Amino acid sequence: TMVRARIQSVPLIKAYFAYAERWWGDFGLEGRCLSTTSMFRKIYFPKDANYVLIYSDGTSANKLHESFVLDSDIHTTFLQMISDALPFGTEIAALPNPQDSDYRFWPHGISFWRNGLNLIPTGHWQIGQGAAVCSDLFTSKLGWIEGALESAESAVRVLCEHCISSSHN
Repeated sequence: TMVRARIQSVPLIKAYFAYAERWWGDFGLEGRCLSTTSMFRKIYFPKDANYVLIYSDGTSANKLHESFVLDSDIHTTFLQMISDALPFGTEIAALPNPQDSDYRFWPHGISFWRNGLNLIPTGHWQIGQGAAVCSDLFTSKLGWIEGALESAESAVRVLCEHCISSSHN
């Protein structure tokens, strides 16, 4: 119970902009994550895909969700924010418009440990018999969801091994 009391649920949004080509390669952004203080909190620039992934949580997720619903020109807002992070003199008008975009919003989409430092060397944190905390911070995967899934798979393997060994005793 003490562990659960320190976990807090917040809104989460995952969005993407898909392009004909990976324009971010010209700026050395492939395989990188840009963190911002804007509503586009985390932006992932994949090496092997033609889309940009965006994750936001908390009040940023609420703002981004509202913008996707109300702002038909949200990509321009996105490019203006990106232009602040790109090298000086980069013309955002030269950046292409997306071929597709979409988002998914969850009002209680992600839970966080309220405070503390995560120093977990494995894919998950075993907190008791049959209980584990999963986090992208425990993995090498880019992305909150992708990393958390890898972490969850790690925990499931250990928990299943425990169940199997318990059933043999």
